[in-house]
Amino acid sequence: MVSYKGAGPALIDLIGGQVDVVFDQVTSSLPHIKGGKLQPLAVLGPSQEPALPDVKTVSQMGFGDIDGTTYLGVLAPAGTPKDIQEKLTAALQQAAKDPKLVGTMREMGSNAFGSTPQEFAKVLQSEQAFAIQAVKEGRLKSE
Repeated sequence: MVSYKGAGPALIDLIGGQVDVVFDQVTSSLPHIKGGKLQPLAVLGPSQEPALPDVKTVSQMGFGDIDGTTYLGVLAPAGTPKDIQEKLTAALQQAAKDPKLVGTMREMGSNAFGSTPQEFAKVLQSEQAFAIQAVKEGRLKSE
């Protein structure tokens, strides 16, 4: 296993033949897939990816329920006033419903959805708990 500092260097090495497989987000890999430089093998999410309709999930391939969904969130500095947080949240939730943004995100292999700061905090806490457990079990090494 090779740890990379970002998708760019990993994809360069994959396309260049220095590595055989990369686990990556659809958004960064899709241009190379469409350009014929990469071949998607499976989707690590709970459902098929609309941008890759012919690619099965690992669950559909018989490997169990594996969810490698990644999330992109908007964070503000600690201490940001509550009224500013609420304005930002409302604007982001409204943007996530914009048909043009939704369409653009789907074309990129992503999904736009708005949640609350509390909902996103739960996602982050869940991901952190998963990583801590993986380290404790020796499945993931802390660096």
